[in-house]
Amino acid sequence: MGSLSQREKILLLITFILLIGVGYYFFIFTPAQEEIARLEQRLIQEEDDLFRDQIMARRLPDLEETYAEKRWMADSLEASLPDQVLVSDFLDDLEQIARRLELRFQTFRPQSPETPSDYYGTKKYRLTVQGPFDRVLLFLIALEEFQQPLEIEQIRMSATGERGWVNVETHVISYFLL
Repeated sequence: MGSLSQREKILLLITFILLIGVGYYFFIFTPAQEEIARLEQRLIQEEDDLFRDQIMARRLPDLEETYAEKRWMADSLEASLPDQVLVSDFLDDLEQIARRLELRFQTFRPQSPETPSDYYGTKKYRLTVQGPFDRVLLFLIALEEFQQPLEIEQIRMSATGERGWVNVETHVISYFLL
């Protein structure tokens, strides 16, 4: 093989430089650009996360205060719930209230079996009382302020034959700890 002409040498040099340039572009520059784009996208995501965290950090004192209030309410409620509901004690308490208000206690009937949840159970009762309208209202208020948490689920009121007297049937739910 003879020596290469000047023209062939230049073409060979240009081809060699082009091969180095194409190799650099495909094997070094393009992967680096893809890595830069991926890192820029990650940087944007991290900045968004940081912004969200800064907002949460500014709200942290308010959230801690809200949590403390809810924790206090939950602890208070737990402290006010009895470990069990003794139907006879519950009936005695209701009868005392009715007697004090001079109401006729007509019906006291436990309804369904206890309904458990994760932390507390419930027991439903059907109560019927008769008396003057204003005293019946006091009885219902006394139920709302009862020593054990109660919920009045339903109230039906009807007039009786006596002037100013009403018949009130209510469904009450009592709560207790499990």
